[in-house]
Amino acid sequence: MKFKLTFIALACILAGNPLAQSLSFSPSSNNEYQSALKYLLQIQQSSFGIFDQIINSLPQQVESSMYQELKAQRPDQPDDMLRKFAKTYSQVTIEKIGPELKNMLSQATLKFAEETYSQAFTEQEVIELAAFYQTPTGQKMLTQLPKVMQHLANNMQNLGQTLQKSAENIIQAQEKAIMDETIRRLEAQH
Repeated sequence: MKFKLTFIALACILAGNPLAQSLSFSPSSNNEYQSALKYLLQIQQSSFGIFDQIINSLPQQVESSMYQELKAQRPDQPDDMLRKFAKTYSQVTIEKIGPELKNMLSQATLKFAEETYSQAFTEQEVIELAAFYQTPTGQKMLTQLPKVMQHLANNMQNLGQTLQKSAENIIQAQEKAIMDETIRRLEAQH
């Protein structure tokens, strides 16, 4: 049950994140580094859809899991009643525990982000990254990067297929020389 509640909490917390365009970073805040970290987390979660799949599937997962538990515990009950209970249970659980768990996850995520970012960037660089994403170029990057990454992935896949075919053609053209050299090396070892 704790496992299900954790996923529900994650869904509640992350579903409330605003879109990247409505986020703001205030470099004049008391703790610029913490503010920058929070901002970078928000834009990553909203712009790159890090948790979208989890968020969208959690209510169904909780409902399904609850249904399976009820079915095992109450096999004599009508199926439609068990399904209705599981669906309502999922909805109520999300409503009841969302705010408290949102705060807990927010703090844990911020701590994790601080540890992760500190391994790659200085505090000043984190602040500069957050400021960059406030610029028109930074905003454009947030909207265009997923498309660019998809295009690169497609091109790399095509390139891999082309290189594989080219390598096969080269091997076929050189097959006799490759076989002769392989046999020569094996004979030299004996």
